[in-house]
Amino acid sequence: MAEQASTAEYLPGDPRYGLDGEQLKAYYRQKPAQWVITAWYRPDSAGLRDAGLPGQKRYVSGFGEGVIGYGHIVSDDGTETRATTFFMQLDDRAAADAFIAEEPLARAG
Repeated sequence: MAEQASTAEYLPGDPRYGLDGEQLKAYYRQKPAQWVITAWYRPDSAGLRDAGLPGQKRYVSGFGEGVIGYGHIVSDDGTETRATTFFMQLDDRAAADAFIAEEPLARAG
């Protein structure tokens, strides 16, 4: 059986610091949903992808703390970029769909 984390594990300044079990549950219920979005590239799209990366970086940075992380999936030998994976906090499926629709490389085809 896994042990439940104690509030002592959170440092002062962390919004979870000092919260008990029920308060922690409420804290996490109020946070936006976490989404993993993977955008696979067409095999013939390397030039388009390379040209669009600066716009993609600007777009993602506009989501501030909603960005948990993002990066690229490469081939086994590291010579080809196959996809981009976004780890995002977005309010709901509609927000995730809007994120995808407005993402610069998706807009570029």
